[in-house]
Amino acid sequence: MAGRSSTRRYQVAAALGAVTFVASAIAVGPATADSHRPAPTAGTVARAVTPSPPPVRSVTPGTATIRVTWGDPGSATAVTGFRVAERALRGSTSTWTAWHTVDLPPGVHEHVWTSLTNGVRHEVKVAAQNLSGWGAYGATRRATPLSWLIDRGIRRQVRDTYRQRLVRALAVPNKWTGSVGGCKAGTNSSQYRKATLSAVNYMRALTDARPVTLAARFNRPAQKAALMMQANDSLSHDPPPGWKCFSQAGHRAAGHSNLALGAAGAQAISLYMSDPGSGNEIAGHRRWIIYERQKVMGTGDTGFANDLWVLGPWSAHAPSGTPPYQAWPNSGFFPRALEPDGRWSLTSPRGASFGSAKVTMTGPGGKPVALKTYPTVDYYGDNTLVWQLRTAPSHATSADRTYTVHVTGIRGPHGGRVSHAYRVTLVS
Repeated sequence: MAGRSSTRRYQVAAALGAVTFVASAIAVGPATADSHRPAPTAGTVARAVTPSPPPVRSVTPGTATIRVTWGDPGSATAVTGFRVAERALRGSTSTWTAWHTVDLPPGVHEHVWTSLTNGVRHEVKVAAQNLSGWGAYGATRRATPLSWLIDRGIRRQVRDTYRQRLVRALAVPNKWTGSVGGCKAGTNSSQYRKATLSAVNYMRALTDARPVTLAARFNRPAQKAALMMQANDSLSHDPPPGWKCFSQAGHRAAGHSNLALGAAGAQAISLYMSDPGSGNEIAGHRRWIIYERQKVMGTGDTGFANDLWVLGPWSAHAPSGTPPYQAWPNSGFFPRALEPDGRWSLTSPRGASFGSAKVTMTGPGGKPVALKTYPTVDYYGDNTLVWQLRTAPSHATSADRTYTVHVTGIRGPHGGRVSHAYRVTLVS
């Protein structure tokens, strides 16, 4: 009707790629009987949606590295890329360096920062991009790379540290100065003792356990105990006084130690971690080496015997940041040469118990792995579940082999039943 004004509201939605624009218009003006066209738009509002922050799944420090993993943003918009940022504290100050960033394509959900300074705190954060632009960063996460850490999610780092720490330790000559004939305990070169400690701390690092040191007050009696084991060609944690080369100091050390015959130094440490044969089904030697509360050990070596003092002194409590589980072989990438002939274990430094736990495994191609679970025995370090694969993985192949482990029926440290699953990839 002529002379009357009308107000009409129009709304249109147009999708452009992954971005939706919504425009609304209000037309004000006279309407005529022969025309229903609106007058020019009085106002238009458009809103573009950028991605929400991607959820950071893990921030893992290693030796001069930090590995960051994340998921896709919760918003429904299609992601066209990610940006990962990193910065570090400046020396002993409380100021930070500028952010360093790297842009990655949408299919990538992991980035490793390398060549970082060990012992320096770093911050990382992640943002996502779509056709509308970059979304906001998520909360910053902090991590400190350390020289002893091994990021088991980085294949190259696992292989390199195996060669640099263990293989080199195994190559250091013994140079024992003692003799069985004269019941002389003797000693070893300082390099050999350091190599033994390096092997211990390498094994501990694979399970996220902090490094330990050696003490002379334990080294000396351990040396006498090693002499007794070699002189009698036998092992005993309670050697009788009638043994050749018997000493009270050696007797005391034998009762506080892991003992090996036929291997010494770093080679003995590898033997303890394998824990082969009848009588070692509880993997007690392994458990004492990776025990989180360990602080100081002692070692004594002859030509082919070792005494590794492991029974104290310990920390009153497990250190902060102690992992909930320690697996052997460890989760992630694991050196094939250290695979313990099928004798696998899972340890709980936080006090979970495995009395009613059950283990299932699948191997390459998802095939079930036949295994036998041993009865649990506590009081050897932390609570541990040990099982034996009916057929141990082959050490002959150089190809990667991945196994998935599921442990159910674990009683948590605060009660209740929990489960734990992880993957192990054997690498050469």
